[in-house]
Amino acid sequence: MRLLIFLLKCLVGVLATLGLLVVLGALALGFAWRDLQSWQRAEDEPPRPDRAVLVLDLAEGLVDGPPGAAAGLAGLGGLGGETNLRELVLGLEAAAADPGVGGLLLRVGNGKLDIARVQELRRAIAAFRAGGKPVQAFSASFGEGGDGTLHYYLAAAADAITLQPSGNLDLVGFTLEQPYARALLDDWDVEARIYRREQYKGAAEPLLLEEMSAPVRRNLQALLDSWFAQLAGDIAGDRDLEPAAVRRLVDGGPYLPAEALGQGLVDRLGYADEAAAAILEAAGPRAALLPVRRYLADLAERGPAGDDPRIAVIHGQGAVMLGESEGASPLGSVSMGADTLVEAFAEAAADPEVRAILFRVDSPGGSYAASDSIWRAVRRAQEAGKPVVVSMGALAASGGYFVAAPADRIIAEPGTVTGSIGVVSGKILTAGLWRELGVTWSGVQAGENAGFWDSTRDFTPEQWQRFTGFVDAAYQDFLDKVASGRDLPEEEAAALAGGRVWSGADAAERGLVDGLGGYRAAIEAAKALAGIEAGQAVTLVDYPEVEDQLERLLRSFFLDGLLATRLAGSLRASGLLAPLVEAGDRARVLSEDPRAGLLRLPD
Repeated sequence: MRLLIFLLKCLVGVLATLGLLVVLGALALGFAWRDLQSWQRAEDEPPRPDRAVLVLDLAEGLVDGPPGAAAGLAGLGGLGGETNLRELVLGLEAAAADPGVGGLLLRVGNGKLDIARVQELRRAIAAFRAGGKPVQAFSASFGEGGDGTLHYYLAAAADAITLQPSGNLDLVGFTLEQPYARALLDDWDVEARIYRREQYKGAAEPLLLEEMSAPVRRNLQALLDSWFAQLAGDIAGDRDLEPAAVRRLVDGGPYLPAEALGQGLVDRLGYADEAAAAILEAAGPRAALLPVRRYLADLAERGPAGDDPRIAVIHGQGAVMLGESEGASPLGSVSMGADTLVEAFAEAAADPEVRAILFRVDSPGGSYAASDSIWRAVRRAQEAGKPVVVSMGALAASGGYFVAAPADRIIAEPGTVTGSIGVVSGKILTAGLWRELGVTWSGVQAGENAGFWDSTRDFTPEQWQRFTGFVDAAYQDFLDKVASGRDLPEEEAAALAGGRVWSGADAAERGLVDGLGGYRAAIEAAKALAGIEAGQAVTLVDYPEVEDQLERLLRSFFLDGLLATRLAGSLRASGLLAPLVEAGDRARVLSEDPRAGLLRLPD
């Protein structure tokens, strides 16, 4: 046994050493990259033009969350490899009133989008156009590098759309599908022992059935029908068509470039340089292109006015879990940690300068206990006199709706996926599979129910009754909190529950959300609840303070916070990190399928 432990320690040491060598080797490459590219970087940033046409390239990525917490390798270097949604929306508002900004060019067709983010950007683009400034869109192809329907939905908000003569227009609508593995599990002699409340809670269905159940199918079809109606209505307004005509055009897609032009879906066929020339001409004399991220960086450097009222912003993203939140990184995914959120609400509630709290939720749910802890944190902030406004992103379902339910106001996009007021739990029974493999399990236990959650044994009848009681109690608590938070009779809350998902538009009609909109609507709602005048500017303050991702990565290697902080500071001061991270992020983008995860319905 000691020899085995020694060998395991050696293996761990070797792996840790290899990891450190990879980091150090990458840094060495950074030296070479810096030396080769230093002469070029000075030329890459010309002075800001007197009249800028902002360029928003969706291929660079769009991320929600606190500004400065960019996901991926670029986030480690502080380079912001992806454009922050909140900064972009509020930045376009500022640009609309900025005499130094003459227009906006959208480069679309490539990159991940969801319908809620598209709708938030469309609203910001409409406000920009209302200031009398031109907006034009260019795509090499709608559909080859991302979801063609959503990218076109965004492009339709522009004054004019240019499509490359070799590109396609994949305007085809929406689909939601997933694999069902019941037959495979039967072949493996594996059984899913699941209990759900109620029939619309479809998260575990792929383990139980060979195809989608009728209730879940009806529910998801209603969701897509709502999205389709929103898409058709908005594009009809953009292109001066009737919604029925847009529906027929979607059903007739995809389109070749000449067909798209002939159907009036695009305004011209041309290349990127021609689209750039067209928007520069529309913007007027002395106009020049400027990446929108550079404009946003300039705004961030100016900073807010010190005497503006403060609104706290707390982000709850990813699966709801016990413990601390995790930010997106090359090694993991984002999560909403109860400990992090509870502390953030407590700090914001205790800050006398904070007038209200904006809680941005983008989550498929997760742990019931963790969701309940966050629910309590929201209530305590309200009891401390801080109004709480929830702004829903792409998804605020199940536990994501649980944490939002007590808020004073809930604002969602029309396409937000919300609701899923229900509970599902269980375990996967694998004893049959082990037998097929010639493996048997044998052991001892102290306590009649010590093996309650073991996957190698089924629930006894008494255990099953106990287990279903747990699920029933959680479901009833969920219903009670929705009824209380939304001021609904319990029977009405129950009629909206059962695990059903709703679009934001349908949820607003049923009282599950209070209004439709994005960040700006939520900010205005928070100002009204806090007694701040509508025209008064406010300062948004993120809670908790954004963690330095480079320090966190180094801390995982060295297990020493002070050392990690010093190393991170040295790397930034050396100038090595920027070219290293840029090269790494380009490699990540090249290895990533841009279609992965589009229009998936997490539950």
